[in-house]
Amino acid sequence: MSRSKEGIFQCSILGSAAGDCIKHLIIDNPCSDDLGPFLYNTCLRLPNLRSISELTEAVDESLGLVEPLDLEVSSDIVEVINGKRGREAILRIAPQITEWDLELTAGAAELLLSGNYDGNESLTLASRETLGAHILETDKSKFPSLLCKLPNLHTLSIPQTREDFEGRDAEVVHDSILSLSFPFATSLRNLSLDLERDDDRTTSNEVRFAAMFPNLQTLKIRFRSDNLTEIDQEFYLLPKLTSLDIFDCPFLFMHTLVHVLSLPSISSIRIKNIDVPIQPPTEDQESEELRRLVRELESYPSSLRSLRLQFPWDLPSRVLDHLVPLSSEIDVVIAPKPEQSRSSRYGWRGRSDSSDSDRVLELGSLGGGVDSAGVKHQHLFRRRSGGDNAFKSTKELVDWAQERVYSCGTVDDVGLQEMSRMLEPIRDLKEWIED
Repeated sequence: MSRSKEGIFQCSILGSAAGDCIKHLIIDNPCSDDLGPFLYNTCLRLPNLRSISELTEAVDESLGLVEPLDLEVSSDIVEVINGKRGREAILRIAPQITEWDLELTAGAAELLLSGNYDGNESLTLASRETLGAHILETDKSKFPSLLCKLPNLHTLSIPQTREDFEGRDAEVVHDSILSLSFPFATSLRNLSLDLERDDDRTTSNEVRFAAMFPNLQTLKIRFRSDNLTEIDQEFYLLPKLTSLDIFDCPFLFMHTLVHVLSLPSISSIRIKNIDVPIQPPTEDQESEELRRLVRELESYPSSLRSLRLQFPWDLPSRVLDHLVPLSSEIDVVIAPKPEQSRSSRYGWRGRSDSSDSDRVLELGSLGGGVDSAGVKHQHLFRRRSGGDNAFKSTKELVDWAQERVYSCGTVDDVGLQEMSRMLEPIRDLKEWIED
């Protein structure tokens, strides 16, 4: 939205074939006086617009979505007219939108979604920042009934805050939610949950909610607690899940989470912790936890190909040694510790978080490194394809190279030069190690 006033947009893009390519709108300045005119004059000329992000309560206030603006109440006639025109415009384009990112009341959200219940494919429902409105926490919430009107959702993200501090013993996912029959139960493929809580409890309802969707392929979930003792009394089947992203999992309960999840199709697991706990684990506890985690993962199906871990502190080599046996079957990477504290709720939004965690230096053995930006990395070697014995295959290759060099001797200069060229990386490695 903030770029819409630029000359190149107004004169060369809007109304042209290039403008027809615009599919995603970010309302990055919802308090602007230009919001109404922008929606009316610009968005109605974007025929292929399919996605709108960051529709917050400020937009509701500017446009009067639920309670239309009244000329008799406001002293600013221009503001009211612009708001009414903007409201009219967004309701006109709403039926063509298939992806919504909303931080609104249930009434305002339903007003926008009602134009095309069947066509909504991706939805982010965030609690309003100033009110901490309930989404899944209570049977009085109107959001679950709204979700029950969306039969074709394939992506759902719920960043839920609790700022009213009422009902401290309430579930972050109410029991009544688990008894609902969501029409998108079989169509949902991607689920992101960031459920804030007042205390340190993580209950089984949170995992049960995810297990309600049998065709789920990716799950991102943030635990805001210091233990997972309440989820280890049962198993949770996610038969089609291939990618699991866990944020802020209590370090000493990683093995518990891996144990209770039944994931026959899993391919990738990522565990990312950002905040240092009040009582950090001792080195012995770290060692024991990774040993337990490896034991659980060794019983996982052969579909598992990747494990990525990130912690807010550096683990000793003695602790990391427990992960080495896994690398014979899967890729194991320890990403560098995060440089910043927990990201804001606006940074979560259920989307991929791949900033520093993806800056991993790939080497051939356990160790560490520093990239050109001075960022420290820890890592483990990648899996050996086909379960090959690395020592045996490497030794056979070295023996062959040695025999080839001897056979060339002084009678085959071309062959000797070719072998020397091919062994150049080995020479570089030798010099690097000796230095």
